[in-house]
Amino acid sequence: MPGFFRRANQDKSTGSNQITPSDALRQAERAYAAAGATADQLLMNSDVLERVIDATLQNYFDLARSLDPNGTVSDAIALADSTKQDADWEAMPLDRLVTSLGVQLVGYGLRPQSMSIDRLNKRYKMLVARSDPRVRLTLLSGLSRMLPSHENAVCRFLPFILADLDIAVISSATLEFALQLPLSRNDPMTGPTAAMRLADALGTTPEDDQTRGAIYAGVLLLGDWRILPLIDGCWRRLGLSGRAAMALCHAQFAYDLVVEFFLRWMESGTEEEMGFPAAALRDFPTKQRGDGFIRRIERTFPVNPLAPMADNETVPQVRVLKSLTFAEYAAAIEPRLRALGKRETYDPVVPHVLRAWELPA
Repeated sequence: MPGFFRRANQDKSTGSNQITPSDALRQAERAYAAAGATADQLLMNSDVLERVIDATLQNYFDLARSLDPNGTVSDAIALADSTKQDADWEAMPLDRLVTSLGVQLVGYGLRPQSMSIDRLNKRYKMLVARSDPRVRLTLLSGLSRMLPSHENAVCRFLPFILADLDIAVISSATLEFALQLPLSRNDPMTGPTAAMRLADALGTTPEDDQTRGAIYAGVLLLGDWRILPLIDGCWRRLGLSGRAAMALCHAQFAYDLVVEFFLRWMESGTEEEMGFPAAALRDFPTKQRGDGFIRRIERTFPVNPLAPMADNETVPQVRVLKSLTFAEYAAAIEPRLRALGKRETYDPVVPHVLRAWELPA
């Protein structure tokens, strides 16, 4: 789920952490409510906003199916006010902008031919300019559960990937895209491969580079061990912004794939290139502590968000291949870290990684 991701908000000079997004959201809610803020000014409570989005989108989806059960939903898509001028969208209150855009994204997932992706991205950027990333993550969370897994349906995630500026939003949408894309020729890596190709097709601006890195991060944080050959070495296709984006994304759970990826990154580059992967490995024990275990996993692809709960229990979504405590895992990677330390001649970063893993520096 999109809430699975958190952007690292760590001051690299002091190592101090800011308050969590959920704490910040609650504090903002109390502060704005006390000041008599309107709904358009308020950073809405994520639970309340999620219920509003879910109800609005579900009502629209039910209406779309009732209007045309065969799937040609042009009449229903018109209900999303897709013919309004951009000026009308710019004038919308924030809460209406969120739900109206959500309705259009559902329509786009049902029938991508119904509207231009450029126009949809333009309207999505209006939301980016006016909202906190947590609002967009909540919208993404609601949308991720709205449609069954099919090739067109994943199109609803494209504006989050291509038109957002926040690393956590982009990587979270990439995860959903890769999880829900139907398989081609029974290849479980269909979704991750498509996401990587989407990233590689981007341009060469710093913004494109950051988006590319965030997409790679979303693929990486799926955690599936089979992704390693697909993503290994992708850092060579990234500039400074893209490398920073990869190093700044963290998952709630700890996956063997993530550690192995950043270790290989450190081992393959020059001393000057160790900074970003070292930062990711330094932050890993605290940012991705989870339940205290690091796991090697394989996922079930694709995930159908509308499947009954019993189906998900019958076919496990994650299969654990190996599980180690953090102490056991630290002992296993210690020789590789010390070998990296011997290569350092100035401004050493490996000691910071060793201390983070509770190993003697």
